[in-house]
Amino acid sequence: MTDNLFLKASNISMRFPRDLGVRAFSSGIWQKLIGIDYHVHATSYRPVLQNVSFKLKSGDRLALTGHNGAGKTTLLKVLSGGIPIQKGYVESNGKIVSLLNRTQGMSLEASGFENILLRGLYLGFSIKEMRDKAEQIIEFSELNDHIDKPVRMYSAGMKARLSFSILMASNPEILLLDEWMGAGDQQFQKKATARMMEFVGKASIVVLATHNERLREMICNRKATLKDGRIVDIT
Repeated sequence: MTDNLFLKASNISMRFPRDLGVRAFSSGIWQKLIGIDYHVHATSYRPVLQNVSFKLKSGDRLALTGHNGAGKTTLLKVLSGGIPIQKGYVESNGKIVSLLNRTQGMSLEASGFENILLRGLYLGFSIKEMRDKAEQIIEFSELNDHIDKPVRMYSAGMKARLSFSILMASNPEILLLDEWMGAGDQQFQKKATARMMEFVGKASIVVLATHNERLREMICNRKATLKDGRIVDIT
C-alpha cells in the first residue's frame, strides 16, 4: 500500500428539489400565437447531505450505513466526481474507481470488444491499456464466441458478465462501492465473488455503502452512520 494515499471530504452539503412546479409566462412570437409558454421550476428543496466531513488514509475501509434515503449513494457520487458539489470540497490522492453504475460508458450498439475500450475510457484508462487488458477480460467473462456481437444482442446475464469483467480489470487505489457487486448465473457468481474479494483486497482505501452487517464486518474497519444527510456517528 502507498502511505500517502488519502480521500478527504470537507463540509459537503447538497440539496435537491423537493417538488417541481410549473410557472406560466408569455414570451416570444410563437408562444404568444399559442397563448403561453411553460417554465418548470423547483418550489422547494430538501437537504440530501449536510456538512459531511471525514478523512481516510491508506488501509481505511469505511462502511456507509443508514436507512434508504440517508444520503449514502449521493455521497458516493460526490466522492467519485459524478455530480457537482454545491458546498464544500473533496480532495484525494490516488486513482479512484467507482462501481456505482455497471453500464455507464457502454453502448448497446457497439460490440462487446468495442465496449471494453469504451468502458475503459470512461474509467480513465487509455485505449492501449484496455487493448492490453482485453484478452484477460474476454477470458474471464466467458464471452469468447459473442465478443464481436453488438451488446444489444446479449442476454441480461451476458451484459452483467461483460461489465463486471471490465471493472475487475481496473486497479483502483481508492474504491467506491454501492452495495456488493455480483454478476451472471450461479456458476459465474461463484467465480465473480472470489474475484470481487481479491479486487477489494487490492484497493488501499475502500468506501462501501451497504445494509449488510455481515459484509460490513468482513470488509470494513471503519463505519459512518448517516441520517438525514448527516454523519451522526463515525468510528
